[in-house]
Amino acid sequence: MNFGFDEDECEWLAEECNAYIIFMLQQAVGSSATVHYTSPRLCREAKEDTLEIIQQYQTLMNNLVLAKRQEALALAKQLYEAQDEANEARTHAQAAEAQV
Repeated sequence: MNFGFDEDECEWLAEECNAYIIFMLQQAVGSSATVHYTSPRLCREAKEDTLEIIQQYQTLMNNLVLAKRQEALALAKQLYEAQDEANEARTHAQAAEAQV
């Protein structure tokens, strides 16, 4: 997927504004790799800290994706349990009606 990320524009912005820039992007579904850009100046002046920030961001994104999957699994389990209970109640109701 193309996010419209343009490294040249980021570099131009960093130079034009005399700014440190770090840009990170991750699809919410986690189906692609994290996209990130770090301005050359920031890399030169704080390389290790910048790498740590990127790694923390990637960990955060992985945890969010896993949490969504776990939530979906839990909801699916609740649905199956509710369907089983409904089927059991239906069976008991039919048996009770047969006795009448």
